[in-house]
Amino acid sequence: MDIFEAIANETRRKIIKILGEKGKAGFSDLMNELGLDSPSLAFHIRKLGNLITKVNDEYTLTEEGKKAYKIIMEVEGRKGESILEREEENSPQQEITPPQSSNVVEVRDLGFYEITPELVKSLKDNKSRLRIVRVGILKIDDSVNPEDLKNVIDEINEVGIIDCSPKCSIAISPKLSNVGLIGQSFAKALQESLKFPFHIYTTHNKKFTVFDSSIQPPKSCEIEVDGSDLTIVQGEPHLKVECRSLDDVEINLGEKMSLEINGCEAVLSLPNLEKLDVEINGGDVNLNLNVKEVEIDADGSDANINITGCEKAEIDADASSVKGKINFPSGGILDIDNNASTVRLTLDLPENVGIINDVRSNISHVELPPIRQGEKKLKIDADVNAGELIIKT
Repeated sequence: MDIFEAIANETRRKIIKILGEKGKAGFSDLMNELGLDSPSLAFHIRKLGNLITKVNDEYTLTEEGKKAYKIIMEVEGRKGESILEREEENSPQQEITPPQSSNVVEVRDLGFYEITPELVKSLKDNKSRLRIVRVGILKIDDSVNPEDLKNVIDEINEVGIIDCSPKCSIAISPKLSNVGLIGQSFAKALQESLKFPFHIYTTHNKKFTVFDSSIQPPKSCEIEVDGSDLTIVQGEPHLKVECRSLDDVEINLGEKMSLEINGCEAVLSLPNLEKLDVEINGGDVNLNLNVKEVEIDADGSDANINITGCEKAEIDADASSVKGKINFPSGGILDIDNNASTVRLTLDLPENVGIINDVRSNISHVELPPIRQGEKKLKIDADVNAGELIIKT
């Protein structure tokens, strides 16, 4: 697991803190301290991946895990103790490396870094640019001029959380890659959850905004929806998420964006997308955008879709309802696996696109458009078991 994915999850932060403070702990010890059952703890242990290792039936932090622990301690406002404190006495901390080119200053491998108006002015006066790599939390002072910031930033890569104003977020968006979270609301809430972990999870019975900011436009997007409402629309890249707990959402930004929401409400605005993969478990999803390749896996869920510019669509519906419209401007593939579900689609096809059907059904109601010839072809491949499939043109 990436460091920044770990620090965005309350339970995994607690595991890292326990191991950072004690040095090692067994599975039963972690269960008792966290108050988790065996399957739940095993899930989080697996998700921590290369941040921890098991030696003689006890878990310890790896070097990557120690970096994550240090970042958590810096967010709390105190230096990491125990194993890190002993090791850091004899190990220098890397902060600023010599520029790779005459006008680029590089900052890397820090838990926390702040961009101030004075720093921006100095970079501007010296005609230098700033490159930031592998920083846990990047804070941009509210008084920094967004236009000046845009001109002095060369790149921001592998940063967990960026705490900045919406205007600064928009200014630096084209320079971002592999950034976990960006925005003031999430950074403040994260700090509160680290300082007062029980307070933040017991007082927010209603949903609160954990993320509301412009984002870097991704090429592909993977989304897991669990008991949540998700709306995706065509437009300028922006994401807003409301949850009851910070532990209910995981966001990873960049060219390959991923989003996991549990009991949340999310609105995502995106320009044209190469690929969208949505997994829905007990949720409601509304899709209205241009995407070349889309995969929808719905289990006990409702999905309303309006997809344009599509070349390939895969729909796997299990006890679900999937309804809407798909535009195939140049033909393509429509693959449907319907198990005890209702799938009703209208196809938007040019006259020169023919239709080929290959459908297998069992105790089902199926209505399909007639086969027709055309310069290009749309192939409809479907398996329907105890469900309803209606496709019209």
